[in-house]
Amino acid sequence: MDELPTDLWPSIATSEDYYSTVAINSLMWILRDPSLSSCHQKVVGSLMFIFKVWRLSWACHKQFTWLSTPDRPSHLHPFYKAKVLPDLFDIVRICEDGLKEFITWKLGTLVSIARQHIHKYLPEFLSLLLELWSLFSLAVANRPIHIALILQLVEKLCLALKDEFRKYLPDILPCCIQVLTDAGEGH
Repeated sequence: MDELPTDLWPSIATSEDYYSTVAINSLMWILRDPSLSSCHQKVVGSLMFIFKVWRLSWACHKQFTWLSTPDRPSHLHPFYKAKVLPDLFDIVRICEDGLKEFITWKLGTLVSIARQHIHKYLPEFLSLLLELWSLFSLAVANRPIHIALILQLVEKLCLALKDEFRKYLPDILPCCIQVLTDAGEGH
């Protein structure tokens, strides 16, 4: 196996987030390698686990403000979002159906973790949602993803972004209405 490029490794060895950074960069390297596609679902699950732990450690640290270490931000570090989200958006568009469903589900988890700080990526989320929804013009047997996962992602974006999500409703509502229409017709 080739060596990992040095730009993937953190430059500050004393950083509190050194090990998380190394792990995330290594996982992203695996995720970008199509020959390792059999590992991609575990990689996405591992990334979400790291983000959940990171979020929990921040919440615990915030509770004990008397600790002398600096406060962590209440969201995912921009470095992590910039490294992870664009690749997840690209991969979910080209991957096999089972992984497409899994990543869509985990994107909802990521939105729940990052909350309102995900707003920078909202246009990309909506573009992905509309692409996934377009798959529902296919016959039921040929649809690669369940509508419940798309609706769950919409719900998590709505809850995380609150009023900021309103301006995107004109794009989302026709898709929601189509889902209800299809359900009423027994599709």
